[in-house]
Amino acid sequence: MASKVTAKPGYMLSRGFSANTSIWLIEIARELPHTVHLDGIDINFGQCPPKEWLAENITWVTQDIFSDPPAELREKYDVIHVQLFITLIRDGNPVPMLKNLIKMLKPGGYISWGEWDVATWEVIRAPSASSQTNGELEELKEYTSTLGKTRPGPSFISSGFNGVSKVIVDRQKFSTEIATLLLDTWIMASQEIAANVLDGLGGGQGDVARALIEEVGRNRGNTAFNLERVVTIGRKPLD
Repeated sequence: MASKVTAKPGYMLSRGFSANTSIWLIEIARELPHTVHLDGIDINFGQCPPKEWLAENITWVTQDIFSDPPAELREKYDVIHVQLFITLIRDGNPVPMLKNLIKMLKPGGYISWGEWDVATWEVIRAPSASSQTNGELEELKEYTSTLGKTRPGPSFISSGFNGVSKVIVDRQKFSTEIATLLLDTWIMASQEIAANVLDGLGGGQGDVARALIEEVGRNRGNTAFNLERVVTIGRKPLD
């Protein structure tokens, strides 16, 4: 999901660098005045809370960000935040998506893109782990990120911020205190990939993923992973 905000950019940038794992749009809705307008843009809101449970200033807008934005969305937003889109980038080229997002920014507006850099992934184990060499977590990461070994795995994309200035890239590792929460998130995402993508490929691909998920779950109490969260921020020129 891409989140769009009409607010003062300075505050939004400070949130973009945060390592907070709360849902971005809901978190800032709690902290900004109700007069600030917040849009969540996606092609499907089936995984989002019901609109009635959200702050009144949050609006869902249906739009494919790989398509040219309509007139009513052009130059509308002060800040656009995109997160965890790396698996959706087509042909490893973020430029078409970023061009569409930049079209939605007001002159002088900011774009913030947060990702997990899977190249920095490392498995971490507590001393109490039954094995210090078990590889099922790494296997699950490779299997799901390549969609059952049917495509190359995602890699962090630092290019593509054409049309913006003052680009800043910030890298931070997650705190190990939340490593188990990261693992739970990855397991949940892997379950969705198994059901919604791998099962459709046939050949028992989804079952392979579920077997790995089950094995990872057995060691959840003492084995997890960590990696860097990367936030890239740029500003659209005033003219």
